[in-house]
Amino acid sequence: MKMLDKTNLLIKYKVLYVEDDEMQRENLKIFLKRRVGKLYMAENGKEGLKVFEEQNPDIIITDLKMPIMDGIEMSKKIREKNKKSGIVITTAFSDVETVLSAMDVGIDKYILKPVDTGKLIEAMEEIALRLTGEESGNLVLDDKIISDKKEKLEYESKIQIKIAYFIKSNTGKGPKSVKAFIKGSLIEIEANDPLTIYEKKLLEQSKNKSLVNFSREAFYNDRKNEIEKIIFEILGVKGNLERVTIDFKNNRDILVISV
Repeated sequence: MKMLDKTNLLIKYKVLYVEDDEMQRENLKIFLKRRVGKLYMAENGKEGLKVFEEQNPDIIITDLKMPIMDGIEMSKKIREKNKKSGIVITTAFSDVETVLSAMDVGIDKYILKPVDTGKLIEAMEEIALRLTGEESGNLVLDDKIISDKKEKLEYESKIQIKIAYFIKSNTGKGPKSVKAFIKGSLIEIEANDPLTIYEKKLLEQSKNKSLVNFSREAFYNDRKNEIEKIIFEILGVKGNLERVTIDFKNNRDILVISV
């Protein structure tokens, strides 16, 4: 397990800072420029979106309320083009509810104004850690990166065993096999041949396919906390069940968990 040096973690990443207030923009510009690889500036969401399309920055820091296009609308448009870059919104306390209601847009963090630079750097470093893991294909746990193949395989093996037992203990039938793949900040789990005899019988009639699909998705989603607990017990970090896919063609269930 390799410890990550956070001191220069941000130096290899491009950052876009969008702020309509000139004084705040210039003050934070000086602070950020010394800590990131390349800094781009914009005065509103429309301009910020244009810079994003031209420069493809890794991290976006944006004010919420701006003329022409606000931070949330800009973030929506960025997410339509890019799911990877990290987005941090800066906002006044009175607008926190607005930000929280829009988190599903794909905003990673929000920071209250006046901006605490320490908290801002923490948020940026968290995004940089995720990006580092995704680029290398290694798992990042807090400030540690799992680059050793043997250690990574051990984690994957533990996940496979626990998930297989979880499925069997809850359905009465274990899958034929379970595979786990750690890919940066994502864990993909494949449960092969997981269907019960009853479910297979139902699928003999094509009209029941949607019913079985709904039932299996509900099985995992209803036990989301149990699945995430398994990940926490193995890795020591909180996991989030992001997606459940029932693949009838290949007779497998696919779970995607972010950490």
